[in-house]
Amino acid sequence: MDLNSYYNLIFAVLTGAAIGIEREYETRKDKKQDNSLSQHRKSFGGARTFPLASILGFLGVLFHQKGFTWIFPVTMLVIGFLILVSHYKEKDSIGITTEISFLVTYFIGALCALNEVFASAFIMVITVTLLSLKPVVREWVQKVKEEELVIATKFAVITLVVLPLLPTALPLPEAFWNLIPYFPRKLISPYEIWLVVVLVAGIGFFGYVINRLLGDKRGTLITALAGGLVSSTAVTMDYSRRAQKLQKSAYLSMGIIMANMIMIPRMLLEASIFHMPLARLLFWPLSGFFLGGALYIIYVYIKTKEEAKEPAATVIIENPMRLKDGLIFGSLYLAIRVLSHLGHTYFGDWGAYMVGFLSGLTDVDAITISMARSAADNMNLSTAAIATYLAAVSNTFTKGLLVLMLSPKKFSAIVFPGFLCMLLLGFLTLWAAI
Repeated sequence: MDLNSYYNLIFAVLTGAAIGIEREYETRKDKKQDNSLSQHRKSFGGARTFPLASILGFLGVLFHQKGFTWIFPVTMLVIGFLILVSHYKEKDSIGITTEISFLVTYFIGALCALNEVFASAFIMVITVTLLSLKPVVREWVQKVKEEELVIATKFAVITLVVLPLLPTALPLPEAFWNLIPYFPRKLISPYEIWLVVVLVAGIGFFGYVINRLLGDKRGTLITALAGGLVSSTAVTMDYSRRAQKLQKSAYLSMGIIMANMIMIPRMLLEASIFHMPLARLLFWPLSGFFLGGALYIIYVYIKTKEEAKEPAATVIIENPMRLKDGLIFGSLYLAIRVLSHLGHTYFGDWGAYMVGFLSGLTDVDAITISMARSAADNMNLSTAAIATYLAAVSNTFTKGLLVLMLSPKKFSAIVFPGFLCMLLLGFLTLWAAI
């Protein structure tokens, strides 16, 4: 072996030791909690056994490279046999977490022999993290309801089953397109439309999961942060109604501003996925929009810190994976895509601006992705950026109208300056950037 191989072997031993130490620590903790646990079962492997497994994997690859190709698979089979014997020898044994981690350690040692040190380190970190998070994972699993499982299944179906089957172009005869010669047929891509639906649904699903995992009793601001990932409109409406029953509602106003600030990272993420240059151009204008809200939240917090501790809050977030909503959003995206193309073609930049502002009254996701795709085609980056920003502006107007309609005037007087700060600072950064 050369010097680099010796370094890799040392690294293999260290990664195996890290996993073994975690398993040994978990054994001691379990024995303290339950003295009746089987000593044989719990002593399967620790700080010495796991590094040995890593060394075995390392040696197996070395022998394979020297021409002894049978050693690695035979060693793996022997280790598998020993794991089975150890597992079934204890009659009350149920889990096989330690045994699986032992096998993972064997392959980590093999990766080190192949000079894949970074990959082995990454796998080791993931393995130790999963092993150490057992109490947290169990607590989360207990909170999972049947509805969440159904939602996760739907997301898997629309992503892994439906999306790959869709064509990139609409399979219609040429005679049909001849009837509408000026229609931009290249914009109608079932695959692209459904990809957009999957992306937006995935962001909503992530927010839905975070909202559920945080539990039912949490602060107003944390609820707004998690709920804003799914629907800032739902948070705005719920907090505005709740303000009618509370005398001190500063936290609710901060929650509305925070939920609408989450719109900015969503827009930047969507733009970066479909056209990174547009995301870079939008970064400063939207960051100014975000910073304006953050500064106002700090101001309100300092001014009203004498209020009682923020109350627990729960916003009811609807299922983000309903097929009907997905179809509606896909249709909305296609309509905005076509209208922005036609508007820009026949009315220039002002046509794109008008479509951006009007579409933002109901949703910012569709127009953001549409402008990113248009910029990737032939639209000027500045035009696409301004149209996207106008969507954020009009969406903020919609939220302000909801606050005005659903909450007392005193509450509106607290929220409106926050929206104004967001719009003003966003406009200044837009002017400076574009």
